[in-house]
Amino acid sequence: MTETELSGTGSFDAVGFALGLRVRDVVHHPDRERDGERAVWFYAHTDGGWSTTVRASPGSG
Repeated sequence: MTETELSGTGSFDAVGFALGLRVRDVVHHPDRERDGERAVWFYAHTDGGWSTTVRASPGSG
């Protein structure tokens, strides 16, 4: 999955829809890009758990 696919378009997108079906109790939120990197946060609805991943933008280093 590419960063663009995970980040979505801000409106309805197929990847976000599919993630919602496959991982029902988790929501993901892509942060804005900062210094060539973007964090994507994952929040669990059931137990308050969370996780994040940080991806460097292509060509940023």
